[in-house]
Amino acid sequence: MEAPESSNEPTYEELRERLVRLKREVQAVTARSRMKDRLLLIIDGKPLPEEQIN
Repeated sequence: MEAPESSNEPTYEELRERLVRLKREVQAVTARSRMKDRLLLIIDGKPLPEEQIN
């Protein structure tokens, strides 16, 4: 089911690509947040929590 060219509705493939990009952005923000939390613990001289393997 191909969408007509004049349609403003995004195609399934476009939505899928957007979702992949957003997931990557979320992962990057989450990683930065975790690094910041770890740095704050280091600066405060507190022990780091055990790393969890997902």
